[in-house]
Amino acid sequence: MKRILKKELGVDPAVTGEAVTSDAGLTKAENMLQARPKLAMIISINDAGALGAVKAVEEAGRANDMFVGGMDGDPEALQAIAKGGAFKATAAFRLGDLANAVINVPADILQKDGPPKIVPQKPVLVASPSAAKELLAQYKGA
Repeated sequence: MKRILKKELGVDPAVTGEAVTSDAGLTKAENMLQARPKLAMIISINDAGALGAVKAVEEAGRANDMFVGGMDGDPEALQAIAKGGAFKATAAFRLGDLANAVINVPADILQKDGPPKIVPQKPVLVASPSAAKELLAQYKGA
């Protein structure tokens, strides 16, 4: 992720840490905000860590001037994006596309000899309340 930030944004991360749970994300984000009061962005490797970071950002009174992003398309993350605030984006898979892959791969195994084909899935960027609500509706309809 550091390499991508440098390549795409031309910046090195000011602070790094590992947090794959909400509790760890909360603790790491609290420490980051104390160490770097002007920190503007927190990007997590998953939505659980990002959700913890959002709690820290909100507790610090920074929900309106921070960008928190994650990856997974977790329903709780989608709800946070839908309501507005610090959680601005997540990378997710469309549920229908994922369901088709889950169904088609075993069907291919049963109908053909040899290993199944690779079924690539393209993630979508969910970066607005309306996009989050659209993806949440897919979860509810599944």
